[in-house]
This record gives sequence, structure tokens and C-alpha cells, in this order.
Amino acid sequence: AEPMATHAQAMNPAPDAVLHEGQPRHGRYAGRIASIDWAGLQPRPGWLWRRLHHKRWHYVGLGNARLFIGVAIVDLGWTCTAFAYLFCRQQRRLLAQWRQDGLRGLQARVSDEPLDG
Repeated sequence: AEPMATHAQAMNPAPDAVLHEGQPRHGRYAGRIASIDWAGLQPRPGWLWRRLHHKRWHYVGLGNARLFIGVAIVDLGWTCTAFAYLFCRQQRRLLAQWRQDGLRGLQARVSDEPLDG
């Protein structure tokens, strides 16, 4: 097995907001943004565009040399889904997987604030 990369590029700290002068910030940052607020986006998209482009998710991945577990809850604005999987690195195959679709707001919802769920 090849060793994992040990070098990492230094990243700028996360900005205070996702927008700067009405436009999205782009890039990779270290840390988190306290609240994801698109209200100041210019030009302001209409209701239908916002509903169809709304995407929020929480993903957690845990692993060691033998196994990797991934779990996510995804809020797409008009629907939601959740999934989990267990991957064996040694066998290079999925040992278990699960997925469930649902109704947004009724069965799942992801907050604008990353630590609030």
C-alpha cells in the first residue's frame, strides 16, 4: 500500500460570511462559517430558483487503516435523503450500505448554522 500524503497546503481562515459585496466567495478555507446566509446575493434569485437550488448537508466520515464509515443527511430543498455505508479498505468493497429518501421538513432538515444540525 502506498503511504498517505503527509503534506498539506496552508489555507486561509474561513471568512465571516459566504458573500462579499453580494457575490459568493470562492476558495478553500480552514475552519467554519458560523452561519450560511445567502440573503444578500445579488442579483436576488426568484423563489423557484432558490427552491430548486437549495442544498444543505451534514456528512461525517470516520476511518482507520481497515474500515471507513460515511454517514450523511442531505436537504435538497424539495426533498431529502440520508445514507450510510461501511467500506472495508483491505477487501476494497462495501460491507454495508443504507439509504432513505424522505419529505423535507417532515423527515429531515439541515440548518443554516453548521453546528445546529
